[in-house]
Amino acid sequence: MNKVKNKKLYRTFAVDAGNIDIENRKVKVAFSSENPVERFFGNEILSHDPKAVDLTRLMDGAPLLLQHDPERQIGVVEVASIDNDKIGRATVRFSKSSEAQDIFQDVVDGIRSKISVGYLIDEMEQDLKVKNNYTATRWSPLELSIVSIPADSTVGVGRSENLIEENNVVNNNSQIIKIKENKMEETKVISNDDVLKSERCRVEEIEATSAKFVGRVSKIDELRSEAVKKGWSSERFKGEIADRISDGKPFEAPSSEIGLSQKEKAKYSIRNLILSQIPNTGVRAEYEREISNAVVSKTGRAPRGLFLPYDLQTRDLLAGSGTGANLVGTQYRPENFQEMLYANQLSVKLGAKSLTGLSQNIAIPKRTAGPTAYWVSENAAVTESAATFGQITMSPKTVGAKTDLSRNLLMQGLPSVDSLIQEDMAMTLALAIDKAVYFGSGSSGEPTGIVSTSGVGGVTITSNNITWSNLLEFETDVLNANVNSTNCAFVTTPAIQAILKAKVKVSSDSREFAQHEGKVNGYGVNVSSAITSGYVLFGDHSQILVGYFGNGLDVVVDPYSGSSAGTVAITSFISCDIAVRVAAAFSVASGVTS
Repeated sequence: MNKVKNKKLYRTFAVDAGNIDIENRKVKVAFSSENPVERFFGNEILSHDPKAVDLTRLMDGAPLLLQHDPERQIGVVEVASIDNDKIGRATVRFSKSSEAQDIFQDVVDGIRSKISVGYLIDEMEQDLKVKNNYTATRWSPLELSIVSIPADSTVGVGRSENLIEENNVVNNNSQIIKIKENKMEETKVISNDDVLKSERCRVEEIEATSAKFVGRVSKIDELRSEAVKKGWSSERFKGEIADRISDGKPFEAPSSEIGLSQKEKAKYSIRNLILSQIPNTGVRAEYEREISNAVVSKTGRAPRGLFLPYDLQTRDLLAGSGTGANLVGTQYRPENFQEMLYANQLSVKLGAKSLTGLSQNIAIPKRTAGPTAYWVSENAAVTESAATFGQITMSPKTVGAKTDLSRNLLMQGLPSVDSLIQEDMAMTLALAIDKAVYFGSGSSGEPTGIVSTSGVGGVTITSNNITWSNLLEFETDVLNANVNSTNCAFVTTPAIQAILKAKVKVSSDSREFAQHEGKVNGYGVNVSSAITSGYVLFGDHSQILVGYFGNGLDVVVDPYSGSSAGTVAITSFISCDIAVRVAAAFSVASGVTS
């Protein structure tokens, strides 16, 4: 059910006019039940066992929205509960804004009669008896919304406290028990030992993650305590940490979770890994295959070829006798593949944050609207307002990059071959990831990049001719989002960079656009072949997250397609995702040719 976990879902219920407090602008609503809802995978059932529902977000001033639009908050959730009749209920209060008052009046008049809950599923179990039924055993309501089109109207405001659904019976403890063909439905039972083990692992992962960020995240101990107390998953804890980092460094150092010593790393050969997949080379690469199997055990994923752990390092090769003599004047740094990947990514150089070693979908908090400040008279109360928060989720998406290597190079056996192979793979993958950062479509397995993200600003280029006014408009667009201007930069193609260097601000002024050290309007201009022809992008790259899943690079060898040219095709796969935390931190123009 990975396609459901961490994906925001919705259910809709009816509003009952009998539960409206007009004077205080409050409405009592029922927002959830155990009524099955048909999804693409089967029937989804939300468990209403108190331990199954995490009301933390809903009880913490969750927003009342219009049509689930985070930009249109019309009220706040004051209280929420899961009642004995397995119904989730809440009291919402409408704000005094003009839009909110109009919507509230529509609710009073019965014109708007549907309320919807947005929620995330953290854990789901399949019914062992009824295979098409899936029960969410851990889920979190995030917000409530007034909506027009309902998905499920089985409960609403004022639903009876003693409501029992059809085909259910109530035992002496007032618990609802499902009956199917006069037999008790089978359910998956988890022992106390399993629960304790799972909880211990969760706490240990949070504490281990916390230790890595001492000195980088303020009040990390308080955040760790909150995560343990409130039952956050380790992935959510990482998301909260990512939201607090602003030092420009990668989110997490490359992982070494498979536990290789320096001696074991030195023994590893990428060349052997590749040759073992080519017939008649006589190379079995038993050690490298053992390492690949260790990655499989850690990640639970099967490779297309063999896994190369990110944390493997190259050797130091200095001028000298023997093999090293072939490398006079060159020193290969002992860096791991992940660092080589970063070194070739323009987006990372400009401040994009990298999250490594992810094993599950990750939810990152983002503020969708800030609190409002009000001037008040002496002894007058301040009008209540609160910041509203949403989430962006990241899930594994796989990119593959193909590199051709000479058979002769592979057969020579120089230690430097490993480093050259890593560099080729890192450069090719880095370009593909950068391309997705800027232009990922969000479909066909691609992440959603900046250009495809809703809310990104735009600059209109007239007659394909970029002007000084256009460049100032980029700045205005982005700084209105209150981003840090020192993090902002232009990204474009080499051709457009040349245009900017040659242009003057106005005909009566001989000063070029890029007069001072290649900067335009005080901001750096960066070029990459990942940028589509005619595009200029401007913004704060620290608002980009690039998440890497698992602990291995999947390497597949094709010795056949290039056999006539004496080359071997090496395809490397990496699982990652991209998220833009603040869309308004970027502005884009296209069609520039002059």
